[in-house]
Amino acid sequence: MKNTITIRNDVSRDVVLSQISRLNLDKPWDVTISPHRKKRSLGQNNLYHEWVGLIANHTGHSHDEVHEWCKEEFLPPRTVVIDGKTREYRSTAGLSTGEMATYMDRVSAFAGSDLGLFLPAPEMTDASGAPITVIGGG
Repeated sequence: MKNTITIRNDVSRDVVLSQISRLNLDKPWDVTISPHRKKRSLGQNNLYHEWVGLIANHTGHSHDEVHEWCKEEFLPPRTVVIDGKTREYRSTAGLSTGEMATYMDRVSAFAGSDLGLFLPAPEMTDASGAPITVIGGG
């Protein structure tokens, strides 16, 4: 059983302390406390996948191909060792909002400089206030 609680105030801290005090001490428990880390936002994720679709359409590759290529190109590898076998992988799933913003900046810079494809920023709207989904390029 894993339970993650974000402590934001005295009440939530007291809830955690109460849960710890009720632990069955017939077995050992691991308790980890770390600073809260805000994960990538749904808006970031949606915009990123819109960008991947635009890049895929521009290059003739599939969405999955572009997503995998961008992860390989712009994310540092994470290493997992199981049974002495080492594997590296790259994933956007565990990125914080800041890390996702940095990653998206790299993808956007690449699309603009290498592909001539200018990707919409989250705040871009037309004169009526409607979101812009595609901006020139090519």
